[in-house]
Amino acid sequence: MATIIKLLSLQLALSLYLLGQGRSDDYECRGVPGEITIGQAMTGKLVKGKPEWTVTFSNPCYCNQLHISVTCAGFKTVEKINPRALAIAGDGKCLLADDGAIHPHDSFSFNYAWDRPYPFKIADAIVACS
Repeated sequence: MATIIKLLSLQLALSLYLLGQGRSDDYECRGVPGEITIGQAMTGKLVKGKPEWTVTFSNPCYCNQLHISVTCAGFKTVEKINPRALAIAGDGKCLLADDGAIHPHDSFSFNYAWDRPYPFKIADAIVACS
């Protein structure tokens, strides 16, 4: 019986230690494209007769996401987009946010105008933890 109590106590202590080592309020990046979340919403404005959309890319983890590129083949807009916000990189990909970086727990947004929201997907991203 004493052995069982010692083993249970050891297991409890180890579990509490490991829980304390984790970052319960942060998400550790794994370096996969799906970690960056993408949300889109209509702004309620019309630009040249087309609805305006805001697209937001968010980084939920505590590491920088660098050199972020998104799929953009066939992307169209009647609203001028600053090339520092979205730059065509070739091969159906575009680079985000000037240097393609979103810092921990930060987001990046830009507006565009077209009939329907474009289905942006993260093509590539590099995780940089310091």
